Amino acid sequence: IDPDFRIGDETECTILKQEAVEELFDMMYEDENVSDDFLKLVDCYGGKRDDSNLEEIVLN
Repeated sequence: IDPDFRIGDETECTILKQEAVEELFDMMYEDENVSDDFLKLVDCYGGKRDDSNLEEIVLN
């Protein structure tokens, strides 16, 4: 194991999770073949102006 290896603290882990969800959503929106199921999910659980509500659901 690399001597610089360490376990991330709670704040670092939270930030990494948030970045991963944001990147996943960005990839889905950019995909011209995005599934209707994803768009329905966003419509049902996302906010009126953004998808922050759905991101919170995924993270919790």
